[in-house]
Formats: sequence, C-alpha cells, structure tokens
Amino acid sequence: MIAPTYSMLSDASFRMFLQLAEELGIVDQGSVKRSAPPSIRLRTGAEVLFRSADEPDRLRGPNLSGVWMDEASLMPEDAFTVAIGRLREGGQQGWATATFTPKGRQHWTYETFATGRPDTALFHCRTSYNPFLPSGFHGTIRQQYTSQLAAQELEGEFTDAGGTMFRRSWFGLVDTIPQLTHRVRAWDLAATPKDEAKARDPDWTAGVLLGKDASGCAYILDIRRMRGTPQQVQALVRSTAEEDGRYVEITLEEEPGSAGKIVSDHYRRHLSGFNFRSERCTGAKAERAQPLAAQAEAGNVKLLRSPWNRDFLDEIEIFPFGKHDDQVDAAASALWRARHMTGDWPRHYPEARQSIADRMARGRSGASRLYARYGRDDDDEDEDRGAGRRRIF
Repeated sequence: MIAPTYSMLSDASFRMFLQLAEELGIVDQGSVKRSAPPSIRLRTGAEVLFRSADEPDRLRGPNLSGVWMDEASLMPEDAFTVAIGRLREGGQQGWATATFTPKGRQHWTYETFATGRPDTALFHCRTSYNPFLPSGFHGTIRQQYTSQLAAQELEGEFTDAGGTMFRRSWFGLVDTIPQLTHRVRAWDLAATPKDEAKARDPDWTAGVLLGKDASGCAYILDIRRMRGTPQQVQALVRSTAEEDGRYVEITLEEEPGSAGKIVSDHYRRHLSGFNFRSERCTGAKAERAQPLAAQAEAGNVKLLRSPWNRDFLDEIEIFPFGKHDDQVDAAASALWRARHMTGDWPRHYPEARQSIADRMARGRSGASRLYARYGRDDDDEDEDRGAGRRRIF
C-alpha cells in the first residue's frame, strides 16, 4: 500500500487499513509492525507492506502480488512506473489499483486510467455515494466550492480547474529559446533531509533558472531540487552556480530577522566571485506569486521542455493548497528579479551560451515512457487464496 507522504501513510492509510482488518477479524496484534517502515501480516498469510511515494526509487526491490496507491493523484508519475514493475511475485502478473481525486486532464492519472488503455478499468464514485458520511455533509461542502472545484472534488470529474491561481495550460513548453537579455537563478532554501523513520515530509530546496527575452517573455530553463543537510544544500548551490556561469545573477530570499541576515551573509561569502544578491521577502507567498500567475495567464511564461516540467506543473497547479510550494516561491522570485534587471546579458560569453545549449540537449533527450495498467482476471482469485503467503504494497 502506497501513500503520497509518510505522514499521510501513518495518519490515514495505515490507520484505516488496520481498523478495517481488526473489524474483519483477519489480523492479530502481534502481527502488526508499527515502526517505520510499517507492515501487517494477515491471518491469511499475506503480508502487507506500507510505503510512501516521497522518493519513488525507494519503492524498488520487492516482488509483489498487488499494489494499492491511495491518493494516487498526489503522487509523482514515477511512483506508478516503479510500482507496476514490482508486480511479479511467484512468476505471476500482479494487479494494481489506485484511489484518487481527479486533478485534471493534463495530470498523469487521466492519461493512465481514463483514456481506455488495455487491461484498465475506471470506476467513478461521487462523494454523495459514500454511505459513511454524516447527513448534510455533501450540501455543506458544496456551498463552499465553485462549480469547477465541486465537479472535481465532489463529483469526481476530470476537469482542468487546477488550483485557484495557476493552470497547467498557461505554461507553454518550448524546445528552443530566443536570444535572452537577462538570466537569474533564484533559490528557495531548506536544509532538512527527509527522514521516513521520524515521519517527516520536509520542504525541498529549489533553484529556478529563468531568462527574459527582449519582448519581456520569461523562460524557465532549469529547476534543481533536493532534500539534504545544510552542507549538501550549500554544495548544490555552489555547483549549480559554476554550471550556470558567472554572468547569471543568483538571488536568495532573505527571511526576516537576524537569522535571515546571517544566512545571506554566509552565502555571499560562499558564492564569492559570483553575481549574488539577497532580497528581503515581504507579504504572503500567494501575494508574491500573483505576478507570476498574471504573466503565465497572459502566455508570457514558457518552460524549456525537460524532465522536471511535470513536478513543477504538479506543484503549481494546486498552489497555494499543496503540501509544498518551494518551486513556486523560487519561480516567483526569479521572475520578479528578472523584470527589475537593467542592461543586457553578455551575449558573447561562451560559458553561458553553452550552458543553455547543454540544458536544451538534455531536455530533448529525456527518456520516453510507456505506461500500462496490469491486472489479473477474477478467475485467478481462487488460485491466489491457496497460494500461501503473498506480498502486497
């Protein structure tokens, strides 16, 4: 069983599964492992493993009979790709199922489950169908939602409403970029490594490289993300600066108070020789993102086609209600700074031009993906019951 984050796994998915298993009388308390990573051995002999999709590559390894992805639309597509590759226990094709609230026709769940792919079935369940909800729940919630949001959240429809500020369709993907007049790399820092054993889902460090052409159109050229220690974050910022080149301005949001000044001064020394500046952030994050939303809606923000596009669009689509907003913050900061820069970016500088060329080449060479929904016929159920212990995510 897979949940989007470890906190969602422990607070909801694991707890509800265990409650239902106890009600059905198919589990003994001595067969429940609550410490990370949790698991449950049922009286049938089946072993159920519980994992989060924070880092999809960590789902690799076990051979499984089945996978249930709870809240799949909040997971990256890579989690599904890795998970279906595990469905091979005992030399048999396993099954995969996903429960989720739709996130629009541009989301990977629509392409995977709602376009009629072979061996795939989609079951549509409205909130009003849920017999366990309190009386009047649906009507009360409906009054708080717009019609588009209600269609998505309550009716289970694939709409393109997205979040309240951004839509995926506003960000055009391009394979080439024009001559740029300015470039800036903006960082939104975090310095807490992910620790699944402690049920944490910390923020990401995100660095957005944005360029502006003579017409004022902005191009997001590259995004770097990581979760790591302060030393690892510093190393990423430095190595990225060296790759970007010394003519790319580096900007860092300075948090209020003396701690923010200390961090800014540290990075100013750490990036000695580079074009570094810090900016004091004011106002709520949603307010700071409004100029980015306005420019994107006007068609003035493009993305260089690259593997990072999907993660960025997934985050920005549900901003400001998503768990993370690091890429949005960095992109908004980069756009603000680029629109206030004067003078031309040195066009003759070969290091900077080659850096862009290299990124464009990497973006075009990203591996294509083929996804399929795997399943077994109902006739296989009786055989599975007698097959002894089976492992299920």
